[in-house]
Amino acid sequence: MLLPRIIHNFRFSRQFFLSAFRKSAYESDGKTTVTVLNKEAGYGVMVDSYSKEGFRLNNGLFVLGPVILFPYTALSWNVSGDHDINRNSLAVFNLIEPKLDLLIIGFGKKSTNSRSLHEEIMAFKSRQRINVEVIPIEKAIATFNYLNSERRWVAGAFIPPEVVQLYEFEELNKAAKKKENYLIDDYI
Repeated sequence: MLLPRIIHNFRFSRQFFLSAFRKSAYESDGKTTVTVLNKEAGYGVMVDSYSKEGFRLNNGLFVLGPVILFPYTALSWNVSGDHDINRNSLAVFNLIEPKLDLLIIGFGKKSTNSRSLHEEIMAFKSRQRINVEVIPIEKAIATFNYLNSERRWVAGAFIPPEVVQLYEFEELNKAAKKKENYLIDDYI
């Protein structure tokens, strides 16, 4: 008889404590708010996601293949890989006025011709006096989105990666589904 009463009191006190804590955390004037930059219309073009085929923009459009992004414009980029990045493929950035604060070039993790790409980029930087960053695609997209949200005059030249890494939870979901399929097959 004493045990059920103790359990009841414990449940009641725990419930009271948790509900009191939740209420007091959100009653003050200094509430924390979150703004998802990609969903706000005033921040311009941003990349929501990417795949081997292309890029999903925050306005709902999917751009196939390589793309050049400016704060409010998306252009298809006529390169098939990092080996095609040269003076001609970067010529569009010579025509932009005012000059860019930063050009971000992003592609897969490994370059097929890193030495010649490095030489082309260095020559372009010195000729045009434009800051250029060449970084992996996931970092390039994050950098572009962030600088674009700060209203910086930035451009992104992105090539879809050949391999897209899945996150750990996606791998776990695949393993769980595979295991579930084996279990179902065993019972049939």
